[in-house]
Amino acid sequence: MKQKTKQTVVPVVVSAMAQPFLAVALREGADTSTMLEPSGVTSADILEGKKMMSGQSWYDFIDRVAAAVDNPFLGFHIGSGTAIQTLPNLKNLEMGEATLGNLLTTMVIEAESLTTLADYELVVKGREATLRSQRSFRPSSNPVQADGYFAGFLYRLLRECCGDAWEPSAFKARICDPEALPKDIHSASRVMGGTRSGVEFRFPSTWLLLLDQGQASQTPEINDVRDTSFMSQVSMLLELHQSDPNITLETFAKLISLSPSEAKRQFAKHKTTFHRELDACRCARARRLLSETDMTMAQIGDQVGFPESSAFCRVFKRWEGMSPGKYRQGRSTVSLQELAQSRVLRA
Repeated sequence: MKQKTKQTVVPVVVSAMAQPFLAVALREGADTSTMLEPSGVTSADILEGKKMMSGQSWYDFIDRVAAAVDNPFLGFHIGSGTAIQTLPNLKNLEMGEATLGNLLTTMVIEAESLTTLADYELVVKGREATLRSQRSFRPSSNPVQADGYFAGFLYRLLRECCGDAWEPSAFKARICDPEALPKDIHSASRVMGGTRSGVEFRFPSTWLLLLDQGQASQTPEINDVRDTSFMSQVSMLLELHQSDPNITLETFAKLISLSPSEAKRQFAKHKTTFHRELDACRCARARRLLSETDMTMAQIGDQVGFPESSAFCRVFKRWEGMSPGKYRQGRSTVSLQELAQSRVLRA
């Protein structure tokens, strides 16, 4: 009798899944090249979003980003923030026209187009529904931020679909490290420790029949999240692409799958413009790099889309009313004063 051979699965994930974490790292001025070096992918690969990276490399990278920015809940925050707008396997769904069951079923079916890290299943047993994953390999360490990301994404999705029917105490999560979720989630829902082999989430099966109520609900928290979804996605993409000196409204519109005129209307709806947001994003990064690093003006200019240091100096003076050198000198003085004051207080 011929024996069946077990199929070997190489655990990989599409590099686009690392984009929101890369955006945070870039915003905080972290050394992304060093973080990514062991993975074999570059920031450019992640920006393009097509290359595959190993599952362990993805876990390690997002854990490194969380440590670099000193945010133990980074995975959860990203999952509950931009994930719904950026997950490739949900982009084609009209959120307001789909039930929670539609959304989760689509996610489970199309997950294999993004990753081979795990098998996903949605099971309904009487009054309880369970969404679980079983990893195709054993990670070398607890995938803390990855589990937090999944939990944050599902928590946000459930909350939006339930609207006024949302009951956080009915949500149960089992993840490798409960400390990946913020304290307010622990106090409202049941969070349990699991293993690194997978995650499990349980909730009432009746929720699967609910339509996404994010637009209709009168709950301020839900409406606030919905209203800022466009700007959240814009913020993430600008962090990723602001170093490109040739970025324009036209090229940016392609990134968000809108025509230039549609993108312009969306910015106007939020009482801003593409160029205003790009300037604000570049200015914030420049200030941070001047204050927190010893990078040269040429290096900082390159990071914010001005390869010529003279052009960077001119535009920074327009932003801040002073040269970048004077700004750095002022920040150094402030830092020394703060250090001296803290020593006096400790004495």
